[in-house]
Amino acid sequence: MNNVLIHVHDSLNDRQLKEVRDALMALPYVTDVEINRGDTQNLLVEYEEHHDVPMTLVRMLEKRGLHPDITP
Repeated sequence: MNNVLIHVHDSLNDRQLKEVRDALMALPYVTDVEINRGDTQNLLVEYEEHHDVPMTLVRMLEKRGLHPDITP
């Protein structure tokens, strides 16, 4: 499994966090999404190895009006 940390520059409430998590989990190759309650702007996404998953995640979040960055 691979994982990527995505920082969202937007503040999200509990409902929005659930919607984002559910949308990410619905994507092909995504196996888990973790959101730290103490730092809701960082999403740790675990996925099966596939070359374009990180960019797919970013594009999906941008389509939802969010401003994400992949954090090294």
